[in-house]
Amino acid sequence: MLTDTALKLLKPQGKLYKRGDEKCLFVIVRPDGALWWRFKYRFQGREKQLSLGTYPDTSLKLAREKRDDARRLLAANVDPSVNRQIEKAARSHTFETVAREWLGKLQLSPDTVGQLRHRLETYVFLHPGRYPIKTIVAADLLRVLRRIEANGTYETVGVQSRVSVRGGVRKIRSRPRSGPNRRIDASQGEEFRGVDRSERGWCFAESH
Repeated sequence: MLTDTALKLLKPQGKLYKRGDEKCLFVIVRPDGALWWRFKYRFQGREKQLSLGTYPDTSLKLAREKRDDARRLLAANVDPSVNRQIEKAARSHTFETVAREWLGKLQLSPDTVGQLRHRLETYVFLHPGRYPIKTIVAADLLRVLRRIEANGTYETVGVQSRVSVRGGVRKIRSRPRSGPNRRIDASQGEEFRGVDRSERGWCFAESH
């Protein structure tokens, strides 16, 4: 079993070599002195390895925790390497990537598309634009709309959007369904105080 002291004493050699910990966790020592964590496992009869980071950025304690996470996936008949690939793909499927794809499909004038792109880049793409689309919830979009309101850019608030997320916001409308003074329970959304209540200046969020 490895210890922090033993890890610090590992010296590079002319070729790669390994030092084992426990439960199939081991560290690879490279000729340049870098220490890479690996977890060896079998899935459906095939031997595989999962990279768990480098030491000391990934400590011995954290490497063991990552190994245990992988072992729990295996117990549930899930390949940890495939699960990582799926999670990585989900992280790359951000609000910004979806929005830019939507912009590319709009059959509008270049000037109109340019204005929409500018508004998204100004108010949305920094936050929550970089979030995976499935992690965005109502509160994230409410914060965006508050920033727009604070800036007085009510034209931007008037843009109608539809965002499908699991367990989050279903849609944002440019006007309420039942009159300009409609109020919504805080658990379902909320009125944006101070926004011009004309049809073009009003919006609310509707949650699942």
